[in-house]
Amino acid sequence: MLCGYRNRETGRVLGLVEGDCYVESLNFVFGLATRGGREALIALPRLRAGIAGRRPDPKTIDNRILKEALHELGHNWGLDHCNNPDCVMRFSLTLAEVDEKSSSFCKQCAVKRESKILERDGNTA
Repeated sequence: MLCGYRNRETGRVLGLVEGDCYVESLNFVFGLATRGGREALIALPRLRAGIAGRRPDPKTIDNRILKEALHELGHNWGLDHCNNPDCVMRFSLTLAEVDEKSSSFCKQCAVKRESKILERDGNTA
């Protein structure tokens, strides 16, 4: 692992890895997380790659990393993949799909996320 960040309050760990990650039936994934768990990681090499031979600028790379971090943490909060094309929880199979989606949760996922956080903290709405 290149580096990791642990939030002392929640105990969550987000790791950044300088290597490819794989799951069964996929050639690679941009990140992995335990749904409802406390650990997630992001594989950096493919997020730094270019599309159609064009090198991405640093801002594009930073945006990709942010989106994948939020996506994987969303799984930690218990969220599934979303069909909304703008939602950060949409599954991305390609860099173009990562670039196309926003770094925000859609309204439906945001409500679910808040509900899961309240549930985790022992509060109910």
